[in-house]
Amino acid sequence: MNFESRLTEITTPAIVHGELLSVQESLDLHAPDQGGIEFQTDQPGKRHGWHSHDVTERLIILEGSMMLEWRDGEKGKNQLVEAGDVIDLPANTVHQSTTGTSVCRYLIRPEGGAAAHTTVHSARTRSEPRMCGH
Repeated sequence: MNFESRLTEITTPAIVHGELLSVQESLDLHAPDQGGIEFQTDQPGKRHGWHSHDVTERLIILEGSMMLEWRDGEKGKNQLVEAGDVIDLPANTVHQSTTGTSVCRYLIRPEGGAAAHTTVHSARTRSEPRMCGH
């Protein structure tokens, strides 16, 4: 099942532990027919604090690992994701991530191939939306 057809079916992050692919193989498999895909590099220990996006995103982990955390209602959940993993992150899922002990490189493929609007969240309040990759 392709990415676009899954959009209405997922309500929490879906993580598939797959085989490690090269950047070119990952682009061939996951790049949108129209629009863009982001290549992200995070240094060891890099933390992306609580935020959400207005579109569903697919993250393809190319190298390294990160701890992905998300809010599922009032409960917090987390999962270590590593090279070869593919994560489908539903729109408006409040989440954060922290890179492991080595560099983590990954692709971010937003729904429709257009940049997502990002809303930064804190423990109590939301701030204004802003444009950014992840």
